[in-house]
Amino acid sequence: MVSLDSIYSPIRKDMGKIEDLIKTALLDDTVREFREIHSLLANSPGKRLRPAIVALSAYASIPKQRITAELREKIHRTAAAFEIIHMATLVHDDVMDSSLLRHKKPTINAGYDDNIAICSGDFLFARALDLLSKANDSRITSIAAKATKEVCEGQVLQVWRRHDFGMSMKDYDAIINRKTAALFGAACEAGGLCAGKKGRLSLFGIHFGRGFQMIDDYLDIISDEKTLGKRPGENLRAGELTLPVMLLLQAIPHSKRPPFAKKCMKDMGFLKKSLLEKQTGARVRVLVAKEMRSAEQSLDALPKSPYLDSLHGLLDLSISRLKG
Repeated sequence: MVSLDSIYSPIRKDMGKIEDLIKTALLDDTVREFREIHSLLANSPGKRLRPAIVALSAYASIPKQRITAELREKIHRTAAAFEIIHMATLVHDDVMDSSLLRHKKPTINAGYDDNIAICSGDFLFARALDLLSKANDSRITSIAAKATKEVCEGQVLQVWRRHDFGMSMKDYDAIINRKTAALFGAACEAGGLCAGKKGRLSLFGIHFGRGFQMIDDYLDIISDEKTLGKRPGENLRAGELTLPVMLLLQAIPHSKRPPFAKKCMKDMGFLKKSLLEKQTGARVRVLVAKEMRSAEQSLDALPKSPYLDSLHGLLDLSISRLKG
């Protein structure tokens, strides 16, 4: 079975360099207080999907013999910047959702307070901008800026529609396209540009990101706290309608949706039972498979390589999260 370790195998040395850049950005050349705060982030790294996608997209787009030390450095800086942008959005997201745990460890807002966490997120955006400036490619900086803007728009749309029981699938798509897919798409496009290539790689990231968010929405309900590394259903408790509940509401008359949705938000046992009865998991798998097929098709123009194999592996691994 494919694993994240095997997927990262062709870029293992690169991921080490990228990790060093991330830790330097978090901990070096700043006040003691930020070093203490950001040690929480440095010690709970997550999957590092976005920097891996930058590197894989770059190397999959260019013949191996043309990979220079200068190009590698550009890829590493770009990849680290995208991960730090992602980290910044998570720090702010935890404040908005009042989340206490992430990756089984206290969030910054839980360990300190909301004010500190907001300053931390802003600091991280500045660090990402500094890394992008050193990558010395205004096109990549522009792509990252646009994606960051879209992530912020997605967060606003999601918060704005809390407790909106008339929310449509079109609204849901608008949220995940910005909140999740935009940054994955930008990471792929930036990787391609590092290698001097333009093409359909951004489509891989966009469709992968959409599928990834749909999977997370479902697992956030059916998984336990130990598996998730945080309390399940936090978005729902905040009044945010995610994909599984949206699918359940489609079969309910409009007049009965508000009380049903409110019960789902308050009673996770009732929600899990409803998902099972309506076979919602199967419907989620169909939607995810469609996104992952579209992502796979966007890779057709790339030459065969271990990096391309790893991009395909990411799709397989993501789909496997829904099995069982």
